[in-house]
Amino acid sequence: MGYPDRLFVRGVSTWHNRAAHFNSQSSRKLPGHERGIFSDINYAALYEHHMSQENDITVSVYKRTSKIDFGVLKFDSNNVATEFMEKPVFHFDVSMGIYCLNRSVIDQLDKGKPYGFDNLMVDGIKNRQKIGVKPFGGVWLDLGRPEDFDRANEQYEQLKPSLGLLE
Repeated sequence: MGYPDRLFVRGVSTWHNRAAHFNSQSSRKLPGHERGIFSDINYAALYEHHMSQENDITVSVYKRTSKIDFGVLKFDSNNVATEFMEKPVFHFDVSMGIYCLNRSVIDQLDKGKPYGFDNLMVDGIKNRQKIGVKPFGGVWLDLGRPEDFDRANEQYEQLKPSLGLLE
């Protein structure tokens, strides 16, 4: 089976047409996300966090580990080795593709022009917008990644209850 190069085809600019309002009193969990994400994140809790922190943008982040299957060399400008790491493992807090934006941020975007999450972050930092992060420790799978797609299929029965999926 082939996998798409990139499942996340919509940019941030689609928020102009798809902005949603969540009831901050609700603790309802939604079983996923429109962009190929399998998650049990509580959207209302994320929204409440966003509002309480008075962020312009709040990004949900998840701890991921990346293992490099090769020996990695670092070297100086004279091409002399300065460091070696055998199959290093790196730990990152990665964007889950789930975030809250203030209406003022959305209103600054050019309607109809592509504007990705990377642009949002770079421009937001440059313009000193308050960008907060909200670490998440529940279920999160990016179905555009073959490993996560396979895990979702292999563990579907175990994941169903936490994702609120019915029979």
